Amino acid sequence: MVNHELVDLVMGKNRMYGDAEAEAASGVPLPSLRVLQGTGAIKSEKVSKEHGGFRRMWTEGEVLKAAIGAALGEHFAWNIRMVALVLARGDNFWDKAVLFSLSAADLQEPMDPESKTMVTEEHDIYADLIDRKFIFLRFPPLILSRIGCPVPDILLGMVQKEKFQNMSSVLLSPGGKEMAIQMFGEEKGGKVFNIHRLVMATHKNCVSKSSVNISMQVRAAWRRLHGMESKFYRDIFDQQGVTHHEKSGDE
Repeated sequence: MVNHELVDLVMGKNRMYGDAEAEAASGVPLPSLRVLQGTGAIKSEKVSKEHGGFRRMWTEGEVLKAAIGAALGEHFAWNIRMVALVLARGDNFWDKAVLFSLSAADLQEPMDPESKTMVTEEHDIYADLIDRKFIFLRFPPLILSRIGCPVPDILLGMVQKEKFQNMSSVLLSPGGKEMAIQMFGEEKGGKVFNIHRLVMATHKNCVSKSSVNISMQVRAAWRRLHGMESKFYRDIFDQQGVTHHEKSGDE
């Protein structure tokens, strides 16, 4: 069952934030937020000012989605335009990732403000970059059953220099070939289906795989929006100035 109260809270019907708050919480500079907005990856709202004019505001869900973008850009070494293209991918999978990265318990009884360091959780969602080319969203079984997705590794598309080619895991479900033929015609549909099968074979037999826990990024941004500190364990070493030798115990 969908908790509509939770959906409203996370996806933006209760709270709005200005540019400075959105920038600080998401880790995305304002010019880059505008790039994300320009591609439709995130959306802003116009709110009337008391003495005339409008002010740009961001809903909570959009700020949290931008935080995912910050993580993708950092971990996969993408520029903001590539991040925008990937986040603008349809099917609302990124919105689902934001929603299910926060549990009802987190929202109703926020995490202890003293527990600043983020930790992984059993049902976290990951973005996987396969062979530096194919981007997948990896949902845990519990969430897959709730969103009705047939496969655990959801294929979003292929990264090509300054381009992003949308792809769909739906074509890999039973009847996928027939669906592709209906969409693209017999000749092209068969080729599209075979390309999707080849991508999934690459996923299982990849040379390299880079992953980022996007649920942790969402929770960290949510804490910042609500006035709490958040950090990752890697930040502890950076802030304390610990060198490699100090961390490894070498002389």
